[in-house]
Amino acid sequence: MTPDTVLISFRDVSRRFSTPRRGEVDALCHVSLDCRAGRITGIVGPSGSGKTTLLRLAAGLDQPTAGEIVYPQWGPSVAPPPWAVVTQEGNLLPWRNIRRNITLPMRLRNVPRREANRRAETLLRQMHLPNDVALSYPHELSGGMRRRAAVATALACRPQLLMLDEPFSGVDEATRRRLGQQVLDLRMQYGQSILLVTHDIEEALLLGDEVVILTAAPGIERVDIELPHPRDPLAKAFERRLIELRHRLTSR
Repeated sequence: MTPDTVLISFRDVSRRFSTPRRGEVDALCHVSLDCRAGRITGIVGPSGSGKTTLLRLAAGLDQPTAGEIVYPQWGPSVAPPPWAVVTQEGNLLPWRNIRRNITLPMRLRNVPRREANRRAETLLRQMHLPNDVALSYPHELSGGMRRRAAVATALACRPQLLMLDEPFSGVDEATRRRLGQQVLDLRMQYGQSILLVTHDIEEALLLGDEVVILTAAPGIERVDIELPHPRDPLAKAFERRLIELRHRLTSR
């Protein structure tokens, strides 16, 4: 796929929820957005602006109230789509050890057991997880380890599109930076396109090729980030871009 290839197209999409206390609530209103191949798209905005709703709609886990979402490269299909999702909860099955979590999506796609185990070992190594993690259960791991294991599980079938919903929340700043760099490294190796929902504008700027800003209006603005990787958060160019994005977010 070329960098201009559209993977997901939101066409005047709205999503309304009915709630017992607040009545009808608009999570998204008239969103038009193209998600293109080979890019990391950061999705930022305050709580209630529709970030997770946007990701769930993109993943097919929810349906719009109005408008349509089109997948030009894949179209309607009964086969599993070539994308993967990591939710805020992490997606790991508590009754399976980490190796069996990572191999499950491969086994469901008929990848031979030996090959699935080999890929799982490679992914654990790439996510800098100790060897004994493979036989551990999710509740036995720290928050950072669970996050890395969840990303490894999502990458197991080498998806063309990886969707991450606050994948690094609840971990310390140093771990967030390491996890973000690991995602960048794996993206360079496997060529995934990535949708990244985050409440942290600096994180979106460190990782993203573009940033989609949502506001509680609700509204949407798309900003291209023209800074080369790796990015230094202490560099003047980075600081100027960060100030600009914060101003755009708070002034809408």
